[in-house]
Amino acid sequence: MTLRATNNRCGKYPPRDIDVCYDAKPVVEKLVRQLATGRKDKILRVISDIKAQVSETSELKRLMPILEERVNSVFEEFIRETANKMKDNLENVVFYPRDDTNPFWLKVQDRYGKGPGYRADVLNMYENELGNYESFLRKLQKIFGRRRLLLRCLIS
Repeated sequence: MTLRATNNRCGKYPPRDIDVCYDAKPVVEKLVRQLATGRKDKILRVISDIKAQVSETSELKRLMPILEERVNSVFEEFIRETANKMKDNLENVVFYPRDDTNPFWLKVQDRYGKGPGYRADVLNMYENELGNYESFLRKLQKIFGRRRLLLRCLIS
């Protein structure tokens, strides 16, 4: 019943505090973590290797923990920024306009009452509407990518 109510309100259902665009953020954060954690870990391994190889009196020894902290901090910021960009993309492109003039919302609303499989059909419609979200995430990853991560860690 909640899915139908949400679709009838073009992706929002205030009584249950549901907004499909906003609710996509934790899903995107999880996906981006899966896609980008390997890169972050490689950077942290390099920092760890440098830390292990420098002498105790080297200034690098003191700087490496700071750099590790910054890499982790910038990575978390990257995750949040990417989720916000996806939310904005959903609100302003994918599900726009969020009213009864949008063929997508009319289609999901029209599916109700046409036999079993409503939930699966509607979720499939959402997936089709999203298109290739992985390419969108990879594009964002390039925008926020390696260079920005390293520069922000070194400059902050």
